[in-house]
Amino acid sequence: MLGDLHSPDLLSRVIDASRPTSRHEEFASALQDLISINALRRLLLSAGWAFKYYRSEVESNEERDVLVVRYLKKMIRSEFHVTPSQVGHICNRVLSASQASRQKLGEPLRREVFREHGMTCYACGISLQMRSQERDQATTEHLWPRSLGGDSNFDNLLPACKGCNDHRNDHPVWSSFWFQDIFLGPHPSQRAISTKLGLRAGVALQFFRAYTMTRQSGISLKEALIQLGPVQIPDVSNREYPSDFFSILDSN
Repeated sequence: MLGDLHSPDLLSRVIDASRPTSRHEEFASALQDLISINALRRLLLSAGWAFKYYRSEVESNEERDVLVVRYLKKMIRSEFHVTPSQVGHICNRVLSASQASRQKLGEPLRREVFREHGMTCYACGISLQMRSQERDQATTEHLWPRSLGGDSNFDNLLPACKGCNDHRNDHPVWSSFWFQDIFLGPHPSQRAISTKLGLRAGVALQFFRAYTMTRQSGISLKEALIQLGPVQIPDVSNREYPSDFFSILDSN
């Protein structure tokens, strides 16, 4: 029996059976997102290393910038299958993203985010406290992570509690939360639900909903998150069959 479960023929039949469902489309989209994020991380790491290395090697900023560009273009040609005409375009975008990732969030902008959006976490809805050292500590969330070139400007920021911000970390999209770890058996206990569907899963579910809305309506991610409001984890305790990330969403 176990041999049958691991047979390529059975796996291929299961995969084929899943193709008409939304899961097949979402897994394909998730894989593409992860490949893209992997490439972006490598490019930004290369840019960060080059700026640091050549800063110590040359005195002139102009000479440093020339060497950084030369290094990045060489890296792009070596690591990615792109045409020569695309190399310069990619290099320029990476340099812009690298510069954005080094920008610090100033206190005036931080106060503006709280003033305009209120003292409530966009993801879980908890009230935020400025001087708290607990989960409800007021923080500002970069919707596209700064580590991946996210700008420190108003359009990329929302108020968040420390708990949700920490669990979001630098995950840029829903698929990078390792949503495939979120499984529950039939009729799960409340303890099992609270263990699996904590803050981390909540943020992943929230971002999946938001990205789905952006695809359907064309609005920005920030607008989608504001319209959706804090995520409500559905009750799946009465579900007859095992739940995964997508069926948990469908339970709402």
